[in-house]
Formats: sequence, structure tokens, C-alpha cells
Amino acid sequence: MIPKNLSREHVLRAIKEIDKIEIPRGRRATKFTLMYKGREYPPKYVVGLASKYASGAELSPKEFSGGAEVNSCLLRLGFKVVGSGLRRPVKTHPSGRSRADRHDERCSDCKNTIIEMLRKLYGQVKVDHKLEVSAELDAHGGKPHCRALQAIHASLVRYRGYKHFVRVKTLPRCDLFVPRPGFVVELDESQHFTAARLRSLSNYPPSLRTRFPVSRWMDLCREIDAKDNQPEYRDEQRAWYDTLRDFLPLILGLGPTARLYMGDRQWCAMNPESRVDLREFRRTLEGRSGRSVPRSRQPMRFKAQRISPTGTADVDVWIGEDPFLTRIIYAGRRDEDAEDPQRVLQTVCEILPEGSKTDFLMTCGAFLHFPWPKELRDVSSIRQEDSQVLGLLSREAERRTREVLNGGLQGELAKRFRYVTLGNDCWKGPDGFHVEFVHLVDLRRGTLHATGKFYPTTNQQSRLVRNPDLRSHFVELDGTKVMILGCHDLTVFNPRARVNARGWRRRLIDEFTRLSKRERPEVVLQHPHGTDSTRIWAQGWGGVRRTLPSVVRYASAGTYRHDRTHKARSPLDRVLDKTRLGETVDVVIWA
Repeated sequence: MIPKNLSREHVLRAIKEIDKIEIPRGRRATKFTLMYKGREYPPKYVVGLASKYASGAELSPKEFSGGAEVNSCLLRLGFKVVGSGLRRPVKTHPSGRSRADRHDERCSDCKNTIIEMLRKLYGQVKVDHKLEVSAELDAHGGKPHCRALQAIHASLVRYRGYKHFVRVKTLPRCDLFVPRPGFVVELDESQHFTAARLRSLSNYPPSLRTRFPVSRWMDLCREIDAKDNQPEYRDEQRAWYDTLRDFLPLILGLGPTARLYMGDRQWCAMNPESRVDLREFRRTLEGRSGRSVPRSRQPMRFKAQRISPTGTADVDVWIGEDPFLTRIIYAGRRDEDAEDPQRVLQTVCEILPEGSKTDFLMTCGAFLHFPWPKELRDVSSIRQEDSQVLGLLSREAERRTREVLNGGLQGELAKRFRYVTLGNDCWKGPDGFHVEFVHLVDLRRGTLHATGKFYPTTNQQSRLVRNPDLRSHFVELDGTKVMILGCHDLTVFNPRARVNARGWRRRLIDEFTRLSKRERPEVVLQHPHGTDSTRIWAQGWGGVRRTLPSVVRYASAGTYRHDRTHKARSPLDRVLDKTRLGETVDVVIWA
């Protein structure tokens, strides 16, 4: 039973105590919330704790009832209690707050709607989920992510001099956890956007992938500049715990952490049964909301850049907000024989603005060519998956890639990019056998990962030397799983292609789909030869998003064919937008 002498002062002392500690497991609010100075508290836990100051003993949950009993007590003392529904307060005492309450970022229905949207998209969702992750910096010593955490922790200590803001051994509970494919969703209210949080975000390493635009979160920190001094180190503490949740992909191998700013919109107005709302919610969850700042529609232009021994070309650069990848796009009629790929790569290094860095530099299919090996010139028939032939072609392709990157070019590229992908093709003749490789080169370490096209077009199926090693299309880079696809490989995710496939094509689609679901890639890089319409790869990319919810970024590179003899079917800027998920830097070379 609630003590009869319980006063407003007792409740305020309980609230002050809660501000200094973590709310125990099982004591968080469910149906009702006590609102005080813009913050939320579980009413029953507050009253139980306040009883300690009124009678000398804290009430256990079994000693009194929640709901009406607790709410009546708090309302009588002039506090505001908010219940379920469209965030309307429970009827107040005449001396309390107004009967109507405007919608705000602490709407409980908004949180419930988000949970339902996630369940519609992914199935099971765990609320207030506990992950066994140490909150103490020392526990992360010697691990790949430790150096980045050390820099962030040191920055938070320098902010105001507080050294001991970590007061728990394990990371406090995450807001929401999606077990399949495995990622955390955090619901950020205004108190998360502080100067301390800005310091931590500005120290995030390039290898850390998130499902929210870090640069926008930094802008919100500058704009909102919230302050919470109960206790005095609370901002640093909250920023540190948020950092650890963002680092879960590196700590536990989970998918990128998603964050939703609760003040962005009235989430409870969305309908989990609406396909339109689900699509919009998923775009927001993947960091592609229309609220983010769009890339400039006016590209930077560079005149007469020499990209071949015989000619020059104009170059446009389109820079998106917080890009993860740089693409080289040819526009017009590409002259592969006259083109100097070394000079093209050098031009990219020279013209990008200082400070413009991304993890990947991506080229199109057939960016490089190598001659058909002499040992195979007289061969008139080749099995499409001949390992001996494929091995010989692979060695020649690697030699060509190394040749292009020598002479200091690899070091120049490494100043701006971590990895480069190079399409590398070889043809026996106009109507002969051919092979299409893609090489991913770690520019700092010099290591090369090779894969090759495995799903040919109908016209190619008797002449393409296919890559039988489907696992070679997946590589892990700094804790991020990347899928690398040749030109037509993306078609395996096209629902229409799956319906029409028969025999070995259907078996290949099924096998690669199963493998992709097991590997759970987060980034997909496709290397087409040409793309002049938004519709060419739309079904394939749509299939990727439906089949692989783990994917948070993807991109295609290629040639945008548009000249007197071939009129492109879609504007260039639309093609660029429809062949990426996540922002990019696009270097457009007008041939």
C-alpha cells in the first residue's frame, strides 16, 4: 500500500535518484509514463522508490498495484501521467496539467508503431534487449576496434575532465533488437544530441558501417545541443553507451546499428499494414529518408582532362552527403582501345576535392582488358567451368591488374580510398570465348581478391568461361561482408528471371540465393558494362532488398551510352540515383 504521507518532495527525490542509476530490469514503463521536465519515468517504480523517503522502506512491486492506484497518487501530487493511445494524458487533477497534450517525440504509440513496422519487415523484434558487451574500455583491449574506442573515450574525458563516467560493467539494454538478420535499432530523443555525442561521432572510423547518416546526427548535435547534468557526467556517459551500440558490428559481428530520431516525424501516424508506409519506413531505417540533405544537382566540372594518349574529356563530379563509395562512370561513346586506365585513375585522384575520401573506388565491367593467352589461341571448345582454363585466365588477369597499379599509382589511390574494384575482361575474338573478372584490391596491404561472372546472358551462355566458385563473390573487409557481382550476376535476384529459369539456371539461382542468405552481406557492388535506363537493374536491386535485409548499401558502375547513334532512355542523374543505396561520389567522364 502506498504510504498516505507520500508527498511531491518524496517523488522528486525518487526521480533524482533514478537519474543517477539505470532502471532495473523489468521495472520500465509499459502502459503508462510519468513525464517530468521532458523526461520519462516508470510510474510504479517511481512511487515504490519514493516510499523509501516517506516511510523508510522501498515498496516492492507485489506490495501495491500499478495503473489507477499509482496514477491517482501522482496526479494528486500535480504530476503528468501519459497513457497509451495517441499520447493523451490520463485525466488530471483540477490543479494539474491541461487535458490535451500535443504530440511529441516521447509518444509511446510512436515506439509501438516502430516495433510493429519492424515486425512486419523482419519478424521477431526484442524490446529492451540485453547484449553481453563490456561497457569498460579496458575489456576491448587488443581487439581491432580498440584503437577507435580509445580515441573516442579520450575525447570524452577531455571534454569536461570527467574520467569515471562508465558506472556499469556491461552495456545497458538496447532499445530494440532484430534477431534476423541481427542488428540493433535505437530510438533517439533530443537528449542524445549533445556536444559529447558530437565528439564521439566525429571520431568514428571509416570502417564502421551504420544504418543512419552519421553526418546528419552530427548536425543534429550542433542544432539541438542538449544538456543533461543529472548526474553531471550524464552527457559523456550517454555518448559512450551510444558509441558502443554503434560499434556492435565490430564488437559482435552484428549488422549495422540503425537509429531513428524520434523528433523527425509523427511515427504513430504510419500504418504497419500499408505497403507505402512500410516502404518509406524501410528507406528511413536504411538511412535513405527524403529528410536527409540531397546531393547537389550541380556537379563540379573539370574541362579537358587527358584520359588517353590521343584525347581529352570533360569530367563532372557529383558528391553526395556522407558518401561510402566513389564510382567512375563513362558517359557517351567509350573508346576502349584508346583509353588509358592508368590515366583515368590518376585523374580521379587529381580532381577530387581535398578531404574527399571513401572506402571504395569502383569501376565498370571491362574497365581493363588483357590479351587472350597464347596457350589457348588454338582451342576451339571450352567447358564453361573448366578450372584449368579459368586458372590460366585468372593469372593473366591478375598480371594486368598489377601492371596498371604499379608506378606509384597504388600509393596515390591509397591516400583517398581503402579498396578499388576493377572490371577485367578478355575476349578470344568478336564471336569467341570470353571471361569477365572483377578484382578487389586492398590498396594499403596490396592484397587482391578475385571473382568472376557466373550468370551469363542467353547469348553468352555457350561462350562465357564461368566462375564456379560462388563463395568468391563474398569477402569480409574490416568486419563488413561485401558481395561482388559481375555485370549480369545481379539478374539472379530478379523475380522474373527466377520464374522463367529452367535447368541449370534455376539451380544456380537457388544455390546463390541460399548462399547469400547465409553470408548476410551488408554491401553489394555490381560491375555492369552499360546502363542507360533506370529500369535495367531495377528488378534485380529490388530483389536484393527483399531477399537480403542485411544489405544497407549497394552501387552499380558502368557506361552511360548516349550519343548520336544511341539515345539514352533515362536522364543521367536518374540513372545514378537508381543504381545506388547510400550516397556516392560519382566521377562522370564524358567521352
